[in-house]
Amino acid sequence: MKTIYQWLSEYGESHQNATNKAVHSICVPLIFFSIVGFSTV
Repeated sequence: MKTIYQWLSEYGESHQNATNKAVHSICVPLIFFSIVGFSTV
Protein backbone atom coordinates (compact mmCIF):
# COMPACT_ATOMS: atom_id res chain seq x y z
CA MET A 1 0.00 0.00 0.00
CA LYS A 2 1.30 3.46 -0.90
CA THR A 3 1.79 6.19 1.65
CA ILE A 4 0.34 9.65 1.22
CA TYR A 5 3.85 10.92 0.47
CA GLN A 6 4.21 8.46 -2.41
CA TRP A 7 0.82 9.48 -3.82
CA LEU A 8 1.69 13.18 -3.63
CA SER A 9 5.10 12.61 -5.17
CA GLU A 10 3.61 10.75 -8.14
CA TYR A 11 0.91 13.41 -8.50
CA GLY A 12 3.54 16.15 -8.56
CA GLU A 13 5.62 14.32 -11.15
CA SER A 14 2.66 13.84 -13.45
CA HIS A 15 1.82 17.56 -13.39
CA GLN A 16 5.14 18.77 -14.77
CA ASN A 17 4.00 18.45 -18.39
CA ALA A 18 2.91 21.79 -19.90
CA THR A 19 0.01 20.20 -21.78
CA ASN A 20 -1.25 18.53 -18.63
CA LYS A 21 -1.07 21.85 -16.74
CA ALA A 22 -3.03 23.62 -19.50
CA VAL A 23 -5.74 20.96 -19.57
CA HIS A 24 -6.08 21.09 -15.79
CA SER A 25 -6.26 24.88 -15.70
CA ILE A 26 -9.20 24.77 -18.12
CA CYS A 27 -11.04 21.59 -17.18
CA VAL A 28 -10.86 21.63 -13.39
CA PRO A 29 -12.74 24.95 -13.05
CA LEU A 30 -15.30 23.80 -15.64
CA ILE A 31 -15.90 20.58 -13.73
CA PHE A 32 -16.16 22.44 -10.44
CA PHE A 33 -18.66 25.02 -11.70
CA SER A 34 -20.75 22.39 -13.48
CA ILE A 35 -21.01 20.36 -10.26
CA VAL A 36 -21.93 23.47 -8.27
CA GLY A 37 -24.44 24.50 -10.93
CA PHE A 38 -26.14 21.11 -11.07
CA SER A 39 -26.29 20.83 -7.30
CA THR A 40 -28.32 24.04 -7.06
CA VAL A 41 -30.95 22.88 -9.53
